[in-house]
Amino acid sequence: MKRYKSCKIRVIFCLVTGLFLTASAAAADIPFRTVQKLFAAIAEADAEEISVLVTADFELLEVGEIWDLEKTLAEITPTAGKFTRRNYFHRITSEEMGDTAWVSYWNRATFTSAQETRERSWLESAVLVRRDGEWKVRMLHSTRLEEGQLPQSVTLEEYVPGSRAALP
Repeated sequence: MKRYKSCKIRVIFCLVTGLFLTASAAAADIPFRTVQKLFAAIAEADAEEISVLVTADFELLEVGEIWDLEKTLAEITPTAGKFTRRNYFHRITSEEMGDTAWVSYWNRATFTSAQETRERSWLESAVLVRRDGEWKVRMLHSTRLEEGQLPQSVTLEEYVPGSRAALP
C-alpha cells in the first residue's frame, strides 16, 4: 500500500509539472503570436488590424529609417492586391517581465505577383506591451538579410492566420 501511494504521488507530481511547463510555454508564445498576427495584417495591407495590434506610439526601425504608425501604413496600404505574401518564422527567444515582452526571430516572406515570386529574409526583434490585457507591438526592429545569410540550421514555419500550428 505504501509503495502504491508513493507511485501515485510521483505520477501526480509529473502530471502537474508537465501541465505547468506546457502552460508556461503557451504563455510565452502569446506575445510572439501578436507579432505573427501583425505580419498577417501587413500581408493583407489591413490598416485597421495593424492599428489594433500596435501601440499608438509604435516605432518600426526599417532599412535605416524610423517609421511611426502613419508612415508604416502609408508604405503598406498602397500594396493591397498587388501581390500575395506568405510569412514564415523561427522564434529565437521570448521573454516577459510584467507587462513588457520582447522576442527575437528569423522571418522570411514569399511575395508572389503575376510577374514573379521572390523571397526576402530578416533577423528581427520586437518589444511588446500589455495594454488592457492584450499584447501590442510597441517597437519592431528589422534587419534585412542578403541571400544566403539566413542560417541553414533555421527551420521556418509558415504562419497561417487562425491555424493552431506549433510555433517554431
